[in-house]
Amino acid sequence: MAALDPEIAGGSTIGPQVVGDHPIWNEAIFLQELAHQFQRSVLEMVYPPPDRFVGDRDPTMIRGSGYRPTLLTFGIILGATGTVAALFLRSPEPEEVPTSAAIEATSYGIGPREMLRTPIFWLMFSLMTMMSTGGLMVTSNFATFARDFGVSDALVLGVAALPLALTFDRLTNGFTRPFFGWVSDRIGRENTMGFAFGLEACAIALLLLFRQEPALFVLLSGIVFFGWGEIFSLFPSTLTDTFGARHATTNYGFLYMAQGVGSILGGPLAALLRDASGGWAPVFVLAIALDVVAALLALYLLKPMRTAYCKALPGSFAEGCE
Repeated sequence: MAALDPEIAGGSTIGPQVVGDHPIWNEAIFLQELAHQFQRSVLEMVYPPPDRFVGDRDPTMIRGSGYRPTLLTFGIILGATGTVAALFLRSPEPEEVPTSAAIEATSYGIGPREMLRTPIFWLMFSLMTMMSTGGLMVTSNFATFARDFGVSDALVLGVAALPLALTFDRLTNGFTRPFFGWVSDRIGRENTMGFAFGLEACAIALLLLFRQEPALFVLLSGIVFFGWGEIFSLFPSTLTDTFGARHATTNYGFLYMAQGVGSILGGPLAALLRDASGGWAPVFVLAIALDVVAALLALYLLKPMRTAYCKALPGSFAEGCE
């Protein structure tokens, strides 16, 4: 099941950044992300992780009906979802076909050897590491602190707060990627980063403040994921805008190592802080601080650095680097 996850596979975020702002691709990627998160939610209803269980209640269909009816039912659901999504695919209209200038711009590309020597790459790597670490400090311990806060068993709309929040989080975590990708195409990558990173910081602060309110816990958890998951669309698009599309996949592979660093630091660091302090407040405060610092660096350091870098590029390449 982990292979379906773009945070792990990294494949579903490359496409829209390479092809640019063409509606046919934006629509396809949007449907792909929604379908992915729907499939993941369905699979976790069939094969939920241990922390999805609340008390002695096992909500899975397998326990009640067995493997054969469960696999048949959800196989039909997933197949129908893919078929419906495929109906929205179409061939591009003539005005959606890239112009010669756009094609020339995509031929520009700086390879990983040159990219790794630039301060811009390492700034982006640091920003993604900070966002990954801070986000995973909260998201990877979600079920644990829900129980510590005493809201996991509380009912919201007739459903236990913890499984409802985890299901809602999958939807917002999927929707945020095409949404903020679309926003960044219009207001700029760094401006969008500043807003999204700040949104996550506010959501984590409010989640800590209203941690014993089940309904707000569910709502704010979704906003936390909404403000975190966009790193998997904003960073690859910013990287490709800066260093070109020719080596986009290889270059993003190097940048994606920041997610690995965040995975190593996020969960263990949160656990250490929790054990040392006896509470979750220091964990939340550190995550908020990382979000705020990342937002400020994106707006006031990355943005002017990229502007200067792009202006130094020749001809149409500078136009594509925005």
